[in-house]
Amino acid sequence: MMRYGMAGLLLAALVFGSIGDASGQASSSPASPSTSGGVIEGVAAVVGDRPILRSEVEEQFDALAAQFQVDPNDTTQANQLRREILDNMISEQLLSQEAAALSMKVDDAMVEEAVSQAIESDRARLGAEGFAAQLKKEGLTEAELRARYSEEAREELLRRNLIQKEIFSKVTVSDAQVQKSFTDNRDKIGKKPRTLRVLDLFVRTTPDSLIERAQERRAEDIRAEIVGGMAFEEAAKQYSDDEKSRAQGGLLPPFSPGDLGDRSFEKVAFTAPVGEVSEPIRTNLGYHVVQVVNRDAQGQTVQIRHILIKVTPTRADDSRVQARVAAIRGEIVSGKLDFAEAVRRYSNDAASREAGGDVGWLAIDNFLGDTRGAVDSLRVGEVSRVAQVDGGYHIFKLVGEQAESDYTFEEIKEELRGIV
Repeated sequence: MMRYGMAGLLLAALVFGSIGDASGQASSSPASPSTSGGVIEGVAAVVGDRPILRSEVEEQFDALAAQFQVDPNDTTQANQLRREILDNMISEQLLSQEAAALSMKVDDAMVEEAVSQAIESDRARLGAEGFAAQLKKEGLTEAELRARYSEEAREELLRRNLIQKEIFSKVTVSDAQVQKSFTDNRDKIGKKPRTLRVLDLFVRTTPDSLIERAQERRAEDIRAEIVGGMAFEEAAKQYSDDEKSRAQGGLLPPFSPGDLGDRSFEKVAFTAPVGEVSEPIRTNLGYHVVQVVNRDAQGQTVQIRHILIKVTPTRADDSRVQARVAAIRGEIVSGKLDFAEAVRRYSNDAASREAGGDVGWLAIDNFLGDTRGAVDSLRVGEVSRVAQVDGGYHIFKLVGEQAESDYTFEEIKEELRGIV
């Protein structure tokens, strides 16, 4: 298994590539190649009071040479890669030591989340059997691997926080620089995708009303326990049906508007006060109790904890709802029922129902799976077939369309500013 987070740390090497020589805190000598008897142990560099051993450089060289198709027998290529690895390790140590000097801290829950993501990535890449075999090969248990990743994850998060605080937060990019980037790279900027404006009628697949109400009451009781003094993290570990986030106390990775695809859920995440415990929110998966952990000042990203109480319909429930949605569509197409009125009567998406189903302009790539097929060939004014998604069914009406086109400067100005 590769060392955790190696790819992500290359940014630090690029940003701080010359800091070692400039600061006088780090000294180094070129890492020597392996010999037939293994690596000749020695010190490749010293950063503060922390030595970087040649064997550490060689360990990463062995992992990265194949990845970047570097021939170990090509002296020039091999030594260049070793130099870049060593520069990167020096930069990492300088950043870590500076973070320690500033007494910077990282939330334990964020470390746990990063470790879980790394473990799941390994498992997905290797497969369950391959993951187990690799652990056995390296003489590790999963708990020992988590401990190893935990230390590295904490260091990486500290370095990222330092870079954000000391560099990115102090960088100013002028409008003139952004305009120049737009002009110079005009032919490299992709096209603005075809966008659609649709009215959306969504009907959720729900079980028998007694089961539905029982799960809602369970979510309400859990919220009452938290409001009464139980820690949200403990409640999540004890009650949540979300297996991926349960071990982290319900903590989800930061996300932006539109990432989760559920407007009601996101509305709470981006508007509720930090620390407040929400009333149960119904989504396609079931009932959620949400607590906002933090939100950036611009409201572009948010991180939350949640507790999920699953609601699982049966096949009979699904067949019943499918027939009901088909009947609703029949009334709309026949002219017996106005689409906006149908949305107000039947839609389970509270956020769009208030606007008569209008969800605004969406790029075609926002429609996934069966919904993409349902809207792809629609003409303005037409009503789609019934589209099935996890947890329910959609009917769309196309009310506007914009063909693929070039981006204007104003449309991508802020994105370009971030790139610059």
